[in-house]
Amino acid sequence: MKLDRITHNPNQMNGKPCIRGMRLTVQCVVWLSQIYPDRQELKKEYPELECEDIRQALAFAELNGIEVDLDDTPEEVVLKSFREGLEDALAGRTLPITELWDGIESAE
Repeated sequence: MKLDRITHNPNQMNGKPCIRGMRLTVQCVVWLSQIYPDRQELKKEYPELECEDIRQALAFAELNGIEVDLDDTPEEVVLKSFREGLEDALAGRTLPITELWDGIESAE
């Protein structure tokens, strides 16, 4: 099975497998496919995703035992977070991981 749309970059998304180098992880696509069982609705919300991206993400997840735990967070909250993160990434508004830790105090 060819999974040429799944990419790995240790400097992106903490090295998690992503779709075509985008800041969209396989795990995220699997989660979204559970939220949007109708692929047309999923593609409407995330037009940058292609059917082959979704197919390969699901196949990769199955082959590698990637599971998604749908917790009690309201669906709208999670989807809003995904949309904002994706919009930021597509617009180039991202921070290096090292800057995300600035100002966080240790719990000691």
